[in-house]
Amino acid sequence: MTNKNNSINGELVLYTRPWFTEYYKNLSRVFVQEFNCAVELVSDYSVTNSYDLRKAANSLYKSSNRQESNKEIACFLTDVIKRDRLLRVLDRAQAEKQIYAYYGSIKSYFLNRDVACVFSATVDQYVIDLIYLYCLQNNIPLVGYHISVIPGYTLITARGEIYPFRNVDDAEIDKVIELLSDTTFRPAYIPRQGKLQVAGYSRYWKNVLRYAFYKCVSALPLNKLNYHVESSAVVARNRVAIGNLMALTYSFDTPPNGSFLYLPLQFNPECNSDYWDRANVYEDYENKILRFIEANSGVWKVLVKEHPNMLGMRNVDFYKKLRASGALIASPDTDHRSLLRQSFAVVTMNSSAGIEAVCEGKVAVCLSRPYYASTYHLILTSSLIVNEMEVLKLNSLLSAKDALRETVQKILEASVPCSLPDINYDTDKDVSGEGTSSSESVASYLPAIIMAIRKSSAKPESFFTVTEE
Repeated sequence: MTNKNNSINGELVLYTRPWFTEYYKNLSRVFVQEFNCAVELVSDYSVTNSYDLRKAANSLYKSSNRQESNKEIACFLTDVIKRDRLLRVLDRAQAEKQIYAYYGSIKSYFLNRDVACVFSATVDQYVIDLIYLYCLQNNIPLVGYHISVIPGYTLITARGEIYPFRNVDDAEIDKVIELLSDTTFRPAYIPRQGKLQVAGYSRYWKNVLRYAFYKCVSALPLNKLNYHVESSAVVARNRVAIGNLMALTYSFDTPPNGSFLYLPLQFNPECNSDYWDRANVYEDYENKILRFIEANSGVWKVLVKEHPNMLGMRNVDFYKKLRASGALIASPDTDHRSLLRQSFAVVTMNSSAGIEAVCEGKVAVCLSRPYYASTYHLILTSSLIVNEMEVLKLNSLLSAKDALRETVQKILEASVPCSLPDINYDTDKDVSGEGTSSSESVASYLPAIIMAIRKSSAKPESFFTVTEE
């Protein structure tokens, strides 16, 4: 497979997680073979054969000079804290203490290393966020990757940005458009209809067990600064409220007659809702949605539908607030593509619904600027009312077919044509023979990806935008 024209000067650093140690070994082997360079593994999960950032962070956590030696990140603290599901529930002083400890560990690791790039799954947690911050400050490309709405592809992004790095032809675009335009299409991470309520009950009781387990193990000294353990305890605690159980028997509405805005809810917390917005004030996803409905319900009928994977994990109080704000709430079993077709326009923050809307010839009103934005995407803040004439104007500027083509091409140019195991499976055991082929595919594009990121001259201020409490 080795391509003599490929060259990478310096070390490749792979961020690893414990569930995919065999895959990372495979990826390392392919990178060494392809580029004849050193490959280092790093993790905050204390993974065997990886540099242990957590061990170093724990030592710095007890040090009195951790803050003084990392003043260069002081202006980004609010952003890092507000976006992270664990840090934002901690006391501010405690959150800063953990940030400074980990950033000091990260800085110590990278010091005097000649790093060509960091390769990491886009993980919504503050340690990888701090690695990205360090990379931006020191002109080190971080190649982040995220599960794609398009089956068989992986989106290259660290914080919702994209860097076109490959050319795509009409045949590839046409094939994807045909796939997405199929009315039965659902992204791989969205479950099929049927037994959704049963799945919701299952999630609820699993979270009860998760909370009991992680609450206990998080108290053990050996798990200090173990993000997976500490954040799991926090998230599971929020999902075992009796209101989450009550939400599964909530009474839903039938889709309205006439013109309406369709708002399918996103999974939350998640990368898209927490990390991919560029506002200077952090706003919780649910509050953002409520503010939009309050602004628009006097003018529009707004129909909301729960994300299938959030059944059993969202509190009934949120549904009550939605209805009090003027929204109608569709049953989770209602066909999503049918609601897309019936609506006047589709509302999303930045989810795949914004792509599916264009497939159905609808303008998507986006409450942040998504990576796939095209002529058919109207960018609004949550407090603004959707203007009917503005939507109709967008419809007249470009056909839905051309807008979809624009969106698909944008996504494909920033995606590798393979599925990476550690964002598509639960563990190494599920990977089978896909590890080597996906590793080779990524390696063939890596130099071009690195070049595209370097050309962008990205700065921390472009991504770490939250400056106000």
